Amino acid sequence: MKWIKIKEKALTENYVEIHYREVDHEMELLVSYLQKSGILLGKKDGQVKKLLADDIFYCEIVDRKCFAYLEQEVWILEPGLQEILSAYEAAGFVRIGKSMIVNIHKVDRMESDLNMRVRLYLENGETVILNRSYRQDFYTRLKKEVERNATD
Repeated sequence: MKWIKIKEKALTENYVEIHYREVDHEMELLVSYLQKSGILLGKKDGQVKKLLADDIFYCEIVDRKCFAYLEQEVWILEPGLQEILSAYEAAGFVRIGKSMIVNIHKVDRMESDLNMRVRLYLENGETVILNRSYRQDFYTRLKKEVERNATD
């Protein structure tokens, strides 16, 4: 793949254009990487902050509000879980419960728990539960991520 990098001081926002003849593995990896860099708006204490999807460890619904958990901060998001999952699935988000999604790239290790559930230990030290009804989808997604990283 050939690429060109041009610095333009007059730009108010960075942008990327992709020109391609066909979608191949290299193109899929590039698009996947760019989608990982998505931005969500978080709100807390009257402030609004741009959150990178890659910095979010997990999101959960509590009292009809969607919370995004970063390494050491928690922010409220406007979109619901399904909207986040649809927009940022390529960034590694996968559903692990009715009211929770996790960034699969932030999972450090897993451990079996009671009633066929799995305890997920995240890189920031937090623990979340993978419910059994979402286990198969999670493992399928994890396998795809491992295979994708093995080819990089």
